Amino acid sequence: MHPIPSMQRHKSLPPHKTFLTLGAFHTPPADDHGSARDHAPMAARADARGDRPWRVTFALVMMGLIMVNFAVKLLDRGCKRSDACMSLQVRIADAWRQHAALAKLPVAAAVRRPWWRATTIIEVTGPIPGPTLHETALRITREEASRDDRSFKIRDEFQVGQNTAARVA
Repeated sequence: MHPIPSMQRHKSLPPHKTFLTLGAFHTPPADDHGSARDHAPMAARADARGDRPWRVTFALVMMGLIMVNFAVKLLDRGCKRSDACMSLQVRIADAWRQHAALAKLPVAAAVRRPWWRATTIIEVTGPIPGPTLHETALRITREEASRDDRSFKIRDEFQVGQNTAARVA
């Protein structure tokens, strides 16, 4: 029997724990019959529970670092992609300027590479007076785009056969 008559031992509790009618747990006083043995597993469990917050915190910090690393890599990939597009666009414009007849025309190239495809899309626009200059501009564009060793698609939106005024420098 327990020293305090208002305490009752609950059936689902281990023998060293008692259930107060108020709802709190009470450990009976130590005796000479293996109380250290009864309390040792409880102390080991308390130590194991004490480690859990550190493990959870460590896991959350690591997950956070992994997510930040992933976000930085995605942003860096986007920057590299836009830098490569801008570089190709400048190279095409420079190649057109080196050709005497194309240098005077108001033609432009816009380069983009969508996230969901690896194909680079090159959109060329502007008025061109004849089919020979049209073919020359497309050939130069193909040559510059093929230097990247990537797949590309040229969207031809040149207006062939229109009268154009000389470009003002």
